[in-house]
Amino acid sequence: MKISVFQQSKAMVELQHQIKSVQSNWGKEYRPFTALLATHCITHRLICFHTHQHGVVERKYRHVEIGLTLLHRASLPLNF
Repeated sequence: MKISVFQQSKAMVELQHQIKSVQSNWGKEYRPFTALLATHCITHRLICFHTHQHGVVERKYRHVEIGLTLLHRASLPLNF
């Protein structure tokens, strides 16, 4: 995700809500965000790998992906 895309998304979201924090996995693409987030008083939270909460989220994403794949393979519309 590029910083310009984040800034556009931030402007759209802040029309309705104030952004208080952003969570990332501290990958290379997210490192430039730290300075930008600090200028806007937004907390940059980092995911701690190998924690129970991280595993739960990853399993939820996997279940969603499996469900979408099954719908696609069965040629069913996504609203099912």
